[in-house]
Amino acid sequence: MSIDLNEDIKQRFKVLKSQYPNVDIIEDGILCTQEYQAAKLKIMWMLKQDYWSDGNKLTIPYGVQVQNAITNKNIQMCPTWKRMSQVSYGLLRDQFDFKNLPDSNVCAKEFLRTAVVEVDKELGDSKSENEVILNGFNRYKDLVFRQIDAYRPDVIIICMDGALREIPEAIYNHCSGEKRCAWNKSDDLCWGAKMKDVVFLWSYHPQATRAVGEGLSDEKFFNSICSQYKRLTCA
Repeated sequence: MSIDLNEDIKQRFKVLKSQYPNVDIIEDGILCTQEYQAAKLKIMWMLKQDYWSDGNKLTIPYGVQVQNAITNKNIQMCPTWKRMSQVSYGLLRDQFDFKNLPDSNVCAKEFLRTAVVEVDKELGDSKSENEVILNGFNRYKDLVFRQIDAYRPDVIIICMDGALREIPEAIYNHCSGEKRCAWNKSDDLCWGAKMKDVVFLWSYHPQATRAVGEGLSDEKFFNSICSQYKRLTCA
């Protein structure tokens, strides 16, 4: 990953903010440049949209939010970050037994070595409709694709439900040039595909509830992603 390319992404965010001064655009991407560069595996998480609730409106860069949570040792206060931290630790440390994971605040140090990209760059709320997310992706997809090209991830983990299938397909198409992806569906909670040296994992959002019946536990989220990753990399 080129530092120059990362700086180019930051400049593009500045341009967006100047173009849309009345829109809350959240700067996302690599959480910590030095940690990302040092990681043995470059992991990119792709989520729908950063959001605020209960009057707690944060517009600071995503990486700063995560670093503050790690500093204050309260990463577990955000279930999404907690589960992403656990998976990040598993993939980066080759620790695929959930029961042997350390405390979530320890796992979060590995999460800091990843990149997080929201497909809709505008700050939303927890109940944004799928149409809003899709429109946001189409509005900002040039920047999303630029981030993929700049960060050169080894693993892309896309977290969104099947109603937004157009987005994972577009991301795979950008990376491979193929119109449709032949997903490995051996796990109902996480589909996978591999293109050259990039592993694509399409999972439910870390806080999915209705889509998976009784809800998504920490262990179920971890196992679904890690098991699919092992299937694709050990074959």
